[in-house]
Amino acid sequence: MASYKVMCVVTLLTLLTPESLSQLDADVCGQVPLSNRLLGLGVKVTDGKWPWMASLQKDGRHVCGGTLVNEDFVLSSADCFSSSATASDWTVVLGRLKQNGSNPFEVKLNVTDITLSNHTGPNAAALHLETPAPLSDSILPICVDTGRNFSVGSTCWVAGWSSGAGGEEQVLQEFQTSVVDCEDTSSDSIVFKL
Repeated sequence: MASYKVMCVVTLLTLLTPESLSQLDADVCGQVPLSNRLLGLGVKVTDGKWPWMASLQKDGRHVCGGTLVNEDFVLSSADCFSSSATASDWTVVLGRLKQNGSNPFEVKLNVTDITLSNHTGPNAAALHLETPAPLSDSILPICVDTGRNFSVGSTCWVAGWSSGAGGEEQVLQEFQTSVVDCEDTSSDSIVFKL
């Protein structure tokens, strides 16, 4: 079964500049226009439910998930780039629900630069897209709230691709969990199975 490492969101914010954050339109980010969320562990999602999810691909194969934070940038874990941090080796796929099969709303974008975090260790990466992501009901940025703290134990959602039966990742899934304290746990020991 596919494993997903969860890292503290705070480390991702260190990679964003005030200019890139100001490009976000509060009326666009974080909106889920097509469906209502359901509770459950490893629940398959419908199109448009997680419009900011990105499939990071190398050689046409899904390697890691990422998050669209504005039209120009995707954030992910730096661990994803241990084999190569060369931008031209990577493609970002947005609007994708399944790794195998038809995805009528997906868009593939080239990466021009990958910036790995040097503030908090090798745990966050920002991918600069060659062209702006075309926003639609299936492709929207997540809201990045730099002024809000998420207390330990508060509810959060995790999403990622998993077949649930081992082997290659296939279908985007979600589940609800709780925020953990990054001081008490390293990113290597936080593992969820979808």
